[in-house]
Amino acid sequence: MYNQEINNPNHSLLTAIKHMPDLYQKAKLNRQFMEHLSHIIYPLGASSITYIDIRYYSEPDSLEEDWKMSFDYVNGWL
Repeated sequence: MYNQEINNPNHSLLTAIKHMPDLYQKAKLNRQFMEHLSHIIYPLGASSITYIDIRYYSEPDSLEEDWKMSFDYVNGWL
């Protein structure tokens, strides 16, 4: 991606991956990766509460374990 403008995706993990077309194509083919990525982005399920907003909510410790498992999967895959 030399000689291309760098766009800041802010906290949007999916946008960041989409800025890397080869990586995004491979990610789309891996359903498990996309599910774990979604769980990282929306720890409470598909909602407007993102991993950034979760710091304002009190949730059970099991949420942390599930989120960590998804984080470890995505991190290992990358």
